[in-house]
Amino acid sequence: MLPDNSDVDTPPTRKATSQKTENDSNEAEPGKVLKLTPQQTKLLNVAQKVREEKAEELSFGIDFLAETCLPVSDPGSELRVYEKRNGKLHLEIQPARIRNPDGTSEFIYPYGVYPRRMMIWIITEALRTRNPKLYLGSSLAYFMENKLKVNVGGSQVASLRKATLALLRASISVTAVDTTGNLIVDEFENFHIAQQGRIFTHVGEAGRANPSENEESYIQLNQGFYERIVGREGEDNGKAFPVDMRAVDALGKDALALDVYLWTVLRVYKAGKGTRAVTIKWTTLHRQFGTEIAETYRFKQKFLKAINKVGLIYPGLNYESDRKTFTLLHSELAITESQIRPRRSRLKARSA
Repeated sequence: MLPDNSDVDTPPTRKATSQKTENDSNEAEPGKVLKLTPQQTKLLNVAQKVREEKAEELSFGIDFLAETCLPVSDPGSELRVYEKRNGKLHLEIQPARIRNPDGTSEFIYPYGVYPRRMMIWIITEALRTRNPKLYLGSSLAYFMENKLKVNVGGSQVASLRKATLALLRASISVTAVDTTGNLIVDEFENFHIAQQGRIFTHVGEAGRANPSENEESYIQLNQGFYERIVGREGEDNGKAFPVDMRAVDALGKDALALDVYLWTVLRVYKAGKGTRAVTIKWTTLHRQFGTEIAETYRFKQKFLKAINKVGLIYPGLNYESDRKTFTLLHSELAITESQIRPRRSRLKARSA
């Protein structure tokens, strides 16, 4: 079993306060009315719905990708291995080799918002069906519009095909190395997301109507990855955690903000009611989230912008920062136990 993140400094006590960062630019000067941007207004509207209305249906993320994250931007085909680190946990991704219709091929990493949203769908669908074989519909365009609820133009389909295959076929390795005296312990998991699949990509309107099941696009999840989602047979040890798709949708195409949302939701979910303040050095967060950004101070600026955005749609999140560190304070669960329990009961009943 791979370890949880431990590369943090935890003070004895910290008082939970409202969100506050050293460069909070949203505070109005005395005598001035704060003017919200359209995006801030949208996020606040979502936050109000999150507070007042339960999510109709929960979605789920997976632990290791929330703790280490896919690339935010394209690392480039010249990079042989993409790496992220969170404490003792290391994520390594090797790009998928994608074959083009003209016979050429290229190496592509899964990066940006689309692979993240697809991962949430995969994890949620695996939990819903309790089956490693997942059906996407008649075509990639159908899947995007009807299952991911994303509008797709004909010109985007070719690039989304590559992004989909990059996620499903990239080689992923999660490793941890620990030492106790003279003993070295290496733990690792190596896998592809999908073991096999068949995906129809229609350019234009053709094939958007959903056909019979035997004509659908499908993916068969790698068994080890599937068991990480749902747990091994007879065991309740899956590593999925609940997220609110209203919040995910509100963050739009901001991949870093989505990573920060998933990470904070997971941290608070794992800690539960006993969560304590956790202080993390900016250099540590940089290794975890922002390896595409060369300088730590630039990463810090982008992270603070992202966490402030997340704070709008995650009302119970509390945090603060200073020049050297970021502190995640005692926070409320993003998804309450009253929402989680019924869903768990339905999932167990479905698998019985």
